[in-house]
Amino acid sequence: MTVRERFNEIVRFVASVLTPLGFRRQRQCFHRNLPQLWHIVRLMRSPWNDASECKFWIEFGVYVPKVFALIHPDLKEPACPNGMNLTVSWRAGFQHPPFLQKSWRILATDTLPDADLAIQESLSVELREYVLPFLERFRVRRDVIEFLEWLREHRAEVPGGFHIGPSNVWLTVYLAVLYWLEGEWKACCRELEVAVQNGWMYERVVQLWERLVNARA
Repeated sequence: MTVRERFNEIVRFVASVLTPLGFRRQRQCFHRNLPQLWHIVRLMRSPWNDASECKFWIEFGVYVPKVFALIHPDLKEPACPNGMNLTVSWRAGFQHPPFLQKSWRILATDTLPDADLAIQESLSVELREYVLPFLERFRVRRDVIEFLEWLREHRAEVPGGFHIGPSNVWLTVYLAVLYWLEGEWKACCRELEVAVQNGWMYERVVQLWERLVNARA
């Protein structure tokens, strides 16, 4: 088999792990839609892959519908979100020692089937022991709010925590929209005031504030 065909087989293996748990596959993205949010797992391939090598990693997180669209009204809600539009995002490997992003390589020179079986076993451990338990923390929007509030205070204490999205710059903006979706206008305004005071993205935050006021009316 070619390197690409072997990667496709690995995607099918990941599907065998995730689909029994309620995930649906869309190419190499898997999403589990709950009433208020989605759980997302994506296999991300390096843009420098070629016929001799395929490097990939796992990106995962939580997508809350409307958050991205309210912040970026010029863009559509993504069919299968990625790290650019997830409400909470992380990459596999940062959850356990040595707290570095983990990636896998499929090489044309690999010994088969041993190499691919080893990758499948490694992926299974990563998904079952780290990725899925993290996602299970989030069942409703309130769980996302509580996590982001906690992250704001404790990010530096979490190994690999600086790689959790959103960054501190965006965190208050995401919290503002989440509070708005929960109908907590005072909390929403509090977060927007903090974002305005930070100065970064001032114009964008003011425009968002206006949209939320108009939508609330």
